Amino acid sequence: IYPGAFATGAGVPVAMAASGRFDMASWWPLFVLGPGLAFLLIAASSAQERWALVPGSIVTVVGLAFLLATSGLLPWSYLHVAQRWWPLLLILAGVIVILPGLKNTKD
Repeated sequence: IYPGAFATGAGVPVAMAASGRFDMASWWPLFVLGPGLAFLLIAASSAQERWALVPGSIVTVVGLAFLLATSGLLPWSYLHVAQRWWPLLLILAGVIVILPGLKNTKD
């Protein structure tokens, strides 16, 4: 599922750009959104793949934010706020991923 999910995530924006109907100056966030959705698809595939939920969520949210900004639905000024706080959010995501692993090692 890994190669297929990532190939699809990258292939859709390339196909859109090759068709000439989409301006990649506005739609480039699909290259970020595609892998994020691929991670979410991997997480949904089985209970053993739940690890992919955190990176998938992070990458998908970032891709959606950029897509909304390039389409004009989200002012770029909001992304400046995110630019200041993203390291803290990344640390929190790391802690969320680490905690379940620590719980399993104490058994």
